[in-house]
Amino acid sequence: MVKIRKSLYFFKITEIWFEYKFRLSDLFFPVIYKDIKKIDQKFYFGFRNYDYSAELSLAAPVEEIFSSFKTTVRTEIRKAEREGTECFFHEDLDGFIDFYNDFAPSKNLGTTNRKRMDEIGDNLKISYATLNGKVLAAHSYIEDKELGVVRSLHSASKRFDETLDRNQIARANKLLHFKDMQYFKERGIKKYDFGSYQIGDGAKGLLEFKESLGGQKVTNVFFMTYSYYFIQRLQQMIAGLKKSTSQK
Repeated sequence: MVKIRKSLYFFKITEIWFEYKFRLSDLFFPVIYKDIKKIDQKFYFGFRNYDYSAELSLAAPVEEIFSSFKTTVRTEIRKAEREGTECFFHEDLDGFIDFYNDFAPSKNLGTTNRKRMDEIGDNLKISYATLNGKVLAAHSYIEDKELGVVRSLHSASKRFDETLDRNQIARANKLLHFKDMQYFKERGIKKYDFGSYQIGDGAKGLLEFKESLGGQKVTNVFFMTYSYYFIQRLQQMIAGLKKSTSQK
């Protein structure tokens, strides 16, 4: 499991990924368990919610993984390689934050910052797709080598840049996903989680994209202790007060 310590106002909270195990400290301390894979287990003294994502097994040979992609996706990936798109992992955290925060408003997504990313520590992995020295797409992941799971956290591209070829950017993004899968497979990761999506018409296109890359729909659990729940409610109240005050 991945354990992350965070600060929220004057509270210290704990975020645990992929695995749930009840601890006596859960009775008193604010803890949230995210993306729990084993959903048919008992959860104690807290609130449970379901989350939906798409996953791909990395246990098969690379050729079989590639063959599970939609035919058009395989064609686009090959074309991106012929065009000279390069994919690699890099620790340029500030560069990624700038790239993602420039993209996020166009999709009504929240931005991120150095503090949030630093909290993930060595479990954070960042990849880039570049062409002629220009970044076209970038991904961030949280990796759990112990459990053999990796999950997408952020995905951004230059597809809203009108000076660039959107089809070329889309191809680069698909190639980057495939190269990411190869990288994590070589590191012993068995499960590639594309990240969560919400049930509804708005998520249809996103799910179809993940399925075109071999993803299969799965259900995960998010579980928060009572202490975490009340802190979250307090945060929402404070945010609501700030919003109403700013509108006056």
